[in-house]
Amino acid sequence: MRKKASDLLNLPFFISLMELLRGIIYWVLEIDMENYQDPFKCEGFPNKFRQKILRETRMIDLLIDCLVYPFETGLFAYDDLTLQHPITRICQLVYRILKHTVKECNINKNYVAQWIDLFFKQAMVTTEKNSFLAEKTITELLSNNKQLLDTQIETSTIVSLIELCLRQPKHERFLNLLSNLCQCEGQAITSN
Repeated sequence: MRKKASDLLNLPFFISLMELLRGIIYWVLEIDMENYQDPFKCEGFPNKFRQKILRETRMIDLLIDCLVYPFETGLFAYDDLTLQHPITRICQLVYRILKHTVKECNINKNYVAQWIDLFFKQAMVTTEKNSFLAEKTITELLSNNKQLLDTQIETSTIVSLIELCLRQPKHERFLNLLSNLCQCEGQAITSN
């Protein structure tokens, strides 16, 4: 008898996937897994060769699939998630990996930028109760990258972000994001 895909999405599966994602964060940052650090907070300088491997092996594409398919297939809805839900935690870890994958790596920034609309969408549909931390990845992706700010950011994205700020309480995460969209290295982005 064949099992449905949703039957396979149980707590042990989620736990093993989260462990794998934690391991990728430690691997790209060259952090010894035995010296445990919180994968949601650890920072460092990513290994350039390992960043390249994540791109060239299409691992980045698989990470994006983890952000897309749980919602596209209807298995989960953004509104039903909390900060402790396994899918929320998985998406947070994926965004952390993406953040470290693009850090100081323009080739990866340009590659990952093809999904920036998804990142903005998820940043805007999640709230403080279920945030995926997408804003930090967007900020890292766009920081000091005038080319991406000029070419990848559409006016509709900025308008949506402003409308969100007007509708909801002024969350620092949205105001910082809006600020990063409008300037690069102290210079205004006139197209935005």
